[in-house]
Amino acid sequence: GKYLTFRGYIDDINDTVNSSWNETQYIGRSEAVYTYQGASRDINFTMKLYAMNPLELDKIYEKLDYLTNLCYPQYYKDKAVGFTRPKPPLVRMRLGELYGEGREGTPPDYKDGVLGFIQSINYSFEGPWEAVIGEGHRVPRHITANISYKPLSDRVPGMDSNGRLLTPHFGYKY
Repeated sequence: GKYLTFRGYIDDINDTVNSSWNETQYIGRSEAVYTYQGASRDINFTMKLYAMNPLELDKIYEKLDYLTNLCYPQYYKDKAVGFTRPKPPLVRMRLGELYGEGREGTPPDYKDGVLGFIQSINYSFEGPWEAVIGEGHRVPRHITANISYKPLSDRVPGMDSNGRLLTPHFGYKY
C-alpha cells in the first residue's frame, strides 16, 4: 500500500526472456526432439540518483533504506499456528508506461505495475560527499543503483487458441 517514487535517471534497461526446452535423443533419429518446459523473465536496470540539496539527500537515503528492505521479509505473528512467520516481499514495479499502466484488456492490477520481487540491488556511491549539513550527514550525493527484478504473472502468460495475448508484457498502448 506504499508508493516508493524516485526522481532520477534510468540508464541501461535490459529485459531478458528465456524459454526452457528439454532435449531428448532417440535411437534411429538423427536430430534431437525438444519438449517445451517453460519460460522466465528478468528485468535489470540502472537508476542514477543525485541530491541537489540537503532535503533531497535526506529523502533519497530514506527511500534507499526502504528499497533495500524490500529484499527482506516482513515478519508477523501468526495467531493460528502460534509463531512468527516471514512474509515474502512481493512488490509492483512501474517504470513509466514501459512496465505498468496497461491498455484495454489488461488486468486492473497491472495498471499499478508489474508484480514480482527484487532479486538484487547493487549500489555504487560516488562523490562529492555532503559536507555542509554536518555530522551524521556526510554521505555521497551521487548514487547508482543496479536493480535486478523478477516479474511474476498475475495471469497465465502466453496466447490463447486465437493467437491473442493473455497477458501483455509491456504497458505501452499500441
